[in-house]
Amino acid sequence: MGKKVCCKLLLAAAMTLLLSLLSLPALAGDGHQAVFVIGQNTYFSDGRTAAMDVAPYVENGRTFVPVRYLALSLGVAEDKIIWNPSDQTVTLVKDGTSIMLAVGENIIYINGRPEEIDAVPALKDGRVFLPARRVAEALGYEVAWNGAVQAVLVGSPGNLPELPPAFSWKTRYEQREVETSAGIKTANLVYVNMNNPAVELRPVMAEDRVGRVEELASMAARTGAVAAINGTFFNAYDANDLMPHGTLGANYSYYHLGSNATLGVDDRNRVYIGQLTPYVEGGTDGSWEWPNWWYAWGINHYYSPDGIVVFTPEYKYDTTPPGRTAVVVRNGIVTGIRSGQVEIPEDGYVIWYGENNYERDDQFSAGRQVDYRVTFKENQQARFKATISNYPLLLSNGAIALGDITEPKLTIGAPRSFVGVTWDNILVMGTVDSANVWELAEVTKNLGLKDALNLDGGASCGLYYDGAYIRQPGRLLSNCLVVIQ
Repeated sequence: MGKKVCCKLLLAAAMTLLLSLLSLPALAGDGHQAVFVIGQNTYFSDGRTAAMDVAPYVENGRTFVPVRYLALSLGVAEDKIIWNPSDQTVTLVKDGTSIMLAVGENIIYINGRPEEIDAVPALKDGRVFLPARRVAEALGYEVAWNGAVQAVLVGSPGNLPELPPAFSWKTRYEQREVETSAGIKTANLVYVNMNNPAVELRPVMAEDRVGRVEELASMAARTGAVAAINGTFFNAYDANDLMPHGTLGANYSYYHLGSNATLGVDDRNRVYIGQLTPYVEGGTDGSWEWPNWWYAWGINHYYSPDGIVVFTPEYKYDTTPPGRTAVVVRNGIVTGIRSGQVEIPEDGYVIWYGENNYERDDQFSAGRQVDYRVTFKENQQARFKATISNYPLLLSNGAIALGDITEPKLTIGAPRSFVGVTWDNILVMGTVDSANVWELAEVTKNLGLKDALNLDGGASCGLYYDGAYIRQPGRLLSNCLVVIQ
């Protein structure tokens, strides 16, 4: 620790010690209870929901909560939360107990006595974050961690709070009249509590293959879904094609890629909706660098004889299209390199080079280890257990996000469907009988959503809930988005 910082900490510790002498220290918490959820901008204090302008996070296995909201939830008065910007120290005073910490330093002063801590306070997004456990314990409270919902529970010893009701419900249906500039729109809505770890959201492909079709109710029933909505656009007008346009992924695997606005569900069941462009890159023998690196245009979609495509067992056919080179991979090992049309192995995939593609393929040979991954150009760290994409993005951070929309199918009134998420991680699936995408974006905004994505519409528009159709599609579908609980 630097000499300047040491002096500042000693001065602050002396002030803290003086404050601690004003009354006797409290021996235990005085009955307050609080719940902080990682990634959420709301917290629960003594049974009430309150808003924050930042969200708790986890770093190196420790939970960090904003000091102001932690202190308030445990009964510290606002004027006893003291921030000193010159030396970046925070002092909390309550019932004779005083706590002082400095941003970036691993020492906590409790009633003037220094203790070393294994996580240091941080300044992030204009707020000071503290390691929750030691601060709460210093005020006489017990702290527990609920890994299933990524929540910090704080209460008096032996009196930890139950998870709030916000975490217990799973799904519900509602019909609402929503005002827009074009008049009232009737919206059929299924609300999904993604804060409940028992809830799963993922796309389902018709017959579990890319490029086939199936009834929406059938896809819902065979997966045990309580709710389902039509998914991404697909080529419904060519029975020999039927290929989806957007990204489809489940169980951390990708079955099809599309360069559109994306909905992703992360490890903590948090829903992301925004612009993400996926791409495929591969490696051999554990190396992702040249000359072992390779790439593909997409997954399970024949674009042209110039393409490079990864074909998996989820492709609509059991064999690839005819190609110049087909690298057969089983259990991560190249088992053969052929030409023409080849069978796709159930325990692997085929890296396919079209008949008119002449890019290098000498990084492959029998017996070599091969792997590939899907990443996003805008955020290479993004990792989702379930993914679907479509066009256009309707809403971003509460604001209408439509750009220059000219496609007639989007600008005319027609049945529409969407999926969105609230600021509190509640997913909303919805349909509207007749709207253009501008009016649909207004509906999502006026529903109070944070982000929203347009889904397929027209005859594809369909919503299923609790064993029955709310709105039945007018055609078989290529894919859908389901809720399993």
